[in-house]
Amino acid sequence: ACLLQVFQLVSSVSWIEGFAHDRPGHKFTKAPRLLASLAALLRKKGARTQLGASSSRSILDSVATRIDEARDITRYLVNLLIFLGLLGTFYGLATTVPAVVDTIRSLAPQEGDSGVAVFERLMTGLEAQLGGMGVAFASSLLGLAGSLVVGMLELFASHGQNRFYRELEEWLSAITRVGFSGEAEDGGGNVDQGAIAQLADHMAERLDSMQAFYADAAERQALADDNLAQLTEAVGQLSAQIGGAD
Repeated sequence: ACLLQVFQLVSSVSWIEGFAHDRPGHKFTKAPRLLASLAALLRKKGARTQLGASSSRSILDSVATRIDEARDITRYLVNLLIFLGLLGTFYGLATTVPAVVDTIRSLAPQEGDSGVAVFERLMTGLEAQLGGMGVAFASSLLGLAGSLVVGMLELFASHGQNRFYRELEEWLSAITRVGFSGEAEDGGGNVDQGAIAQLADHMAERLDSMQAFYADAAERQALADDNLAQLTEAVGQLSAQIGGAD
């Protein structure tokens, strides 16, 4: 489970780097489950330049929720190992107590018993008791040792997840557009500020689209001017060749 969490982090980092560097064919790459909401927003038109503050916050909340969901299984495994160790301990004690009772009963003097026979019954009873105690201590040791190992692996995976979350937050802050501040405490003020922020985000996306369109149109106009100049030069050369022939 911890190795799977690390693999998810590696694939998520690779996807973000591919998006940031605009690798060929990256748009056809399926986004990791950890970055599902981020991929849905970044692949929209105009999302490569800037994101709104509300969008960045929702992305970070979604990533944090998915990271917590991935940690649940390792936390459950740690608690499960401790529980199994306690369960084995109680099982060993449950087998030890009846063995003690049977040993005490077997030591009762009987007619015709010798010291050797009494000692043999005592050894048999002690063997059963020590076996139960061995099961109790072994299960406790295995449960605690397993929980320590899994807890250490979970700690390393958590450090990687926290580092990934911090770097993602820093990267999103670099492409986040500053929004409005000073939200009102009442419900109506929050609604108005939210509507204004959404309108501003929409207008900014439209402006980015218009800028990209005009830049593309300018490039096409320059290409058309170059083609026209080449055509004019070719016509001039053709006219000169015709005049020389005459």
